[in-house]
Formats: sequence, C-alpha cells, structure tokens
Amino acid sequence: MSPAVFRFPAALSCPWCPKIQRVSRANFFCCADCGGTYQVSDEGKVAKAAAPNGPKTRKRGSFGFGFEFPADVDMLPVIRGILLSAARQLGASEKDVAALELALDEVITNILVHSFGFDRSKRFRVDLKADVSRRILTITLRDKGKENKKGWVVDEARALERVQQGKAGGLGRFLTSRMMDSVEYRRKGGENILTLVKKLQDLA
Repeated sequence: MSPAVFRFPAALSCPWCPKIQRVSRANFFCCADCGGTYQVSDEGKVAKAAAPNGPKTRKRGSFGFGFEFPADVDMLPVIRGILLSAARQLGASEKDVAALELALDEVITNILVHSFGFDRSKRFRVDLKADVSRRILTITLRDKGKENKKGWVVDEARALERVQQGKAGGLGRFLTSRMMDSVEYRRKGGENILTLVKKLQDLA
C-alpha cells in the first residue's frame, strides 16, 4: 500500500498554542490567537518561526537567519512577527520596535507594489543579522523585480516641503530614513538589494 499523500486544504495546529487553523497552501502563517508565526511545508509539516512574545533576551554573541516569502500582502504580519521577535531578543524598547515596524511596512510594501506590481507569483528574500553586544540589527531585502531607479537617497528638505504642501509621495522613504540609522540600496545582477541598519539605543 502506498503512503497517503498530504493534500491542501487541511486543518493544522499552531505549534505555539492549541489554535486549529485551516490552511489552503504551503506558506508562512501568523496565529490569530497567540501571534506566533510558523511555516507549513508542501508536505503539511509545521515548523515554528517566531515565538508569540519573542524569546528571552540574549546578552552576547550574534545570530541570524533568512527566509524567502511570496509577494503577498498577507505576509506583512508574518514578516513583522519574525523580525520584531529578533529585535526583542536584543532587548529592544517599544519605541525601537515601533520604528522597525513602520520601516518594514514601508519597504516591504514598496517591493510588493513597485518591484512586483502585486504579482503574487513572485518571491523575495529577507535576511537578518543581529550583533548582540553592539545591539545592531541588519535587515537585507532582496528581490528580482523592477529596478528602483529613485533609490533610497532622500532629500529631507524637499520631503518636508512636500509634506507641508499636503503631498504624500516620497513620505514613506523619508520616514524610513529617519527611523533607521542606515538605508542603502543597490542593484546587482538583476536584483534589488536594500539594507536597513538599526542601532537599538533604548533598553526595554
């Protein structure tokens, strides 16, 4: 007898809490009950991604990880959950967490809208490196969509002038540059590479 083949949709348990969720495809998910994130494979295997309230604060060393995500707006809360969990490992304050959340929403939305034109068949990669002793987070986003010809260099005087005129264009890039310590964009080998660096100043 051949082994049973797993098929979607399926009712699967959150690995962080008793919540049962019906899923229709392999993907990353954010539990509506506990806020934990997890990944479901094509075979229906469930793997933890980020804990609901973030793991215990790390005091030294470094750590990092990387994931590839579909270009789907539903991935925003999942990506936020994973990356903000890492920030909390460094003892990030809620002020730092809020700044990271705003910047992540802007840069990921920029990829979905401008790089991919909301094409959900596309994928992009997010890598994180955390230097615990220096309290520095480095987040790199890579996609093979359209080139960002405007880049991420922001003329602050011009951005503030546009705000005063009631024009929203470019405001997201301006706020991202203010929230992060460094925002660097480059195009290499047909790939957009955006690197955000955040020095966590405030202890939680």
